[in-house]
This record gives sequence, structure tokens and C-alpha cells, in this order.
Amino acid sequence: MMDYGAEGLEQTLQLLDEHGIGHAGGGPSFREAHAPALIHKNGTSIAMLGYTCVFLPYGFAATEDQPGLAVIRVNTAYQASQNIPYQPGSPAVTVTIPDSANVRRVEADIQRARSAADLVVVQGPHSTSRTNDF
Repeated sequence: MMDYGAEGLEQTLQLLDEHGIGHAGGGPSFREAHAPALIHKNGTSIAMLGYTCVFLPYGFAATEDQPGLAVIRVNTAYQASQNIPYQPGSPAVTVTIPDSANVRRVEADIQRARSAADLVVVQGPHSTSRTNDF
């Protein structure tokens, strides 16, 4: 969402708003990037939260006074595969560890969303390898 900077994000959010499409995970400030999109359907309210761990380290994360994304910073480590003795050259196991302060922030966002909706859906980082994702 930040490929074209803050202006591109602003235009995207404006178009979504104009067409009545809810959005989460990005906004003109940290508070708005971390706010849920609320959907009401058949008497049930759903809060959608969105996060990314794929972003450039400068200018992509929303701050109190800068538009951007709701991010989860991660550290990545690589461990030798247990198959190394039997299959030399086996690919390493990727271990992804989310930043504990960012995890606490997501947990707080979820708690706030729970007070505003019947159901909370969190869209976030995932991995196709064995990881310690939350």
C-alpha cells in the first residue's frame, strides 16, 4: 500500500471510502492504521484488523503524525535442518520471531476491537515455512 508513498496511500483510502469499501491496516496516522474496519451484517458486527511484516524500514510504518501501515516488526533467524546428516545441503529452517512490543500492541488493538464488535478477524503476516509466528 505504500509503493507510491503517503500520497498513494491517501488516494487508495479515498477511493475505498468513496466506494463504501472498508479498510484496515493503513491510514493517515498510527491510530487510524491500527483501527478496525467495522462491518455490520445480519445483526452481527465484525471488526477487521490488518497488519504487515513486509515493509521498508523507512517511511512505511504509520506514526502519530505520519501516514502509513500497521506493522509488526520481526527478526529472522536460520537454523540448520535436522536432515543435514542425512541430506547434506538441505535448506535451512527459517525462524521468524515477532517483536514483543509489536505483539503487545496487536493484543491491545484486538482487545479494543472486541469491545466494539461481536467478532474480531485479524489479517496479518504468515509464512510457508516452519516458524514461531503468533
